[in-house]
Amino acid sequence: DVKEQLTFYKLGEGGGPFVQVGGDEQGQIRSVSASPVDSKTSDLIFQTTSSYISPSKLVLADANKIGTDDYMVSELKSLPEMFDSSDLEVSQQFATSKDGTRIPYFMIHKKGMKLDGSTPTLLYGYGGFEVSLGPRYVTSVGISWLERGGVYVEANIRGGGEYGPQWHQQALRENRNLCYEDFIAVGEHLVESKVCTPQTLACRGGSNGGLLTGNMLVQAPDLFQAIHIAVPLLDMKRYSKLLAGASWMA
Repeated sequence: DVKEQLTFYKLGEGGGPFVQVGGDEQGQIRSVSASPVDSKTSDLIFQTTSSYISPSKLVLADANKIGTDDYMVSELKSLPEMFDSSDLEVSQQFATSKDGTRIPYFMIHKKGMKLDGSTPTLLYGYGGFEVSLGPRYVTSVGISWLERGGVYVEANIRGGGEYGPQWHQQALRENRNLCYEDFIAVGEHLVESKVCTPQTLACRGGSNGGLLTGNMLVQAPDLFQAIHIAVPLLDMKRYSKLLAGASWMA
C-alpha cells in the first residue's frame, strides 16, 4: 500500500531456497535502499533512508548482524534538518472513490491535532505519467506550512504509478475523470474525518497536477477554499499542437 518494506535473505543450507533473516516486518512510511560496499569481498552494506520529516541518511550496516539490534555499524552522512519535525507525525489513510476504489493518501501534521475541522490543510496531487508520490523530505512544505501548524496531504490517485502500470492505465483516455474523482474523494474524506472543513482546505498541483486542480475548480469548487493551479495544461482540444504536447498523448 505505497509503503516500502526492506527485507534481507540468505541462501538456505546447501544452496537451498532463500531464507528471510531480517528486515521490516511490515511496510514503513519512508524511502529506503540498500547496496553492497563490495559484493565480492565484504559483508558490509550501504543503507539510505529518508521520509517526509527526516532528511536522507546514509549508514553502514553489517549483513552478518542483520536480525539483531546492532546491525547498523555507523552513520556515515546525513543531510541537515531544515525544519523542526520533533512534534510532527506521518500517517497513511484511505478514501473511497466514486467507483468504490480504495485511494491511499499520506498526511503529515502536528502530534495531538484536534479533529475539529479548524486546521488549515493543503492537499497535493499529480495523477499522471505513472509518477508515484511517496515519502521524501519536504523541505519547503516543512518550513512554510508544517512548522506553522498546517496539515500537508499527498493523494496517491490513479494516473500515477503507486500500484504499477495498471494504476496508471486505469485513468487514461475516456477514463481520465477517475483521477479527478479520486482526488475529490480524498478531499471529502479529510472533511468527513474532521481534519478540516471546505473553509480550511486548499489544494495545489503543477503541470499535469495543474490540470488536476483546474478540474477541481470546475468539478468541486465548493470543496476548497483555495485552489492553486500551477503551470497547467488546460486546453484539451489543442494541447497536442503545443510544444511537446503530441508526446503526452496516451
